[in-house]
Amino acid sequence: MYASPSQNTYDKAPACGLMPKSYREFLLVGVFVLFTSFSFFLIQYDRMRTAGPAVDSLIRSTLSGVIPAPDQYRIGLSLVAHFLQVHAHIRPNQSLPLIESLSYAFSLLLLYLLFRGSIQVENASDSHRLVLLGFFLTACQFPVLWIFPWERWEALPTTFYLAAAVILIVRCSRIPFAIVCLLVALLSFAQAMMRSEVPVALGAAVLLAAAMAIPFPRPRSRIAILGLMCGAIGGGVQLYL
Repeated sequence: MYASPSQNTYDKAPACGLMPKSYREFLLVGVFVLFTSFSFFLIQYDRMRTAGPAVDSLIRSTLSGVIPAPDQYRIGLSLVAHFLQVHAHIRPNQSLPLIESLSYAFSLLLLYLLFRGSIQVENASDSHRLVLLGFFLTACQFPVLWIFPWERWEALPTTFYLAAAVILIVRCSRIPFAIVCLLVALLSFAQAMMRSEVPVALGAAVLLAAAMAIPFPRPRSRIAILGLMCGAIGGGVQLYL
């Protein structure tokens, strides 16, 4: 039988099993994320437009190794901004707002998928789910109000790392474990170049969760391996730097 025209559902779930069932809801969230992240990019670009020399000087000092610790160890974004300036001719006061905005957009999408895949939301009625979605979208804007007065370049990329790592560890049960390990390792290495204490803290939290009576889609031994991997990569990069 053919599906009714009003049925807006996906026929197949992705590897992580997190795709929302309602196409209209996903479209609404997509438009919200696009509008919010683009607005953030415009504001950040305008703020950094006159800060070009200061940003260039900070990046050069960081790459030269003369910045006091712990900021000296957070070289990831300086390396990326310098690479884009040399090879793509994009100035750091342009590339940094772009990186932050893309991190913000993908973080919101991943957090939405986590939110939508929770048992409480799945079992809620349509009206209750709509209220929860409204609260979620409202809460997504609060961190930006904190970022503006105390801005750090690595704040939103760190948010993306945490959201992506949590999805890979606790949701993506259909992806082969070797691929999950590879993705978690790459994400943790990139994050350790920005703030190495974050993968260390995440690894400790995952190990603690694996030792507790918390349900996981994989055996606890594999969850513990992922936690050890995050912590070891973060600590190893920090010691090397």
